[in-house]
Amino acid sequence: MPAGTFRALRIECTGRRSAPLSSKGGLLAGRFKMNVWFAPEVKRLVRMEHKVWSADSFAPTLINDNLLELTSYRPPS
Repeated sequence: MPAGTFRALRIECTGRRSAPLSSKGGLLAGRFKMNVWFAPEVKRLVRMEHKVWSADSFAPTLINDNLLELTSYRPPS
């Protein structure tokens, strides 16, 4: 059954993240943006977008771009 159309709340979260640069202990910082859509009707996330940019302050590069969507849904019996 196709997922359908749902009224959803969108939540946006932005910030910075740190990741190990090497085994010697340095950190690589970058920024991220995440949007999630929660549909109370079905009590679940129906979409999530997550993007991460490199730490280069002059020319940040998009290094991760994920999209997750609900593609099918069956109401409980």
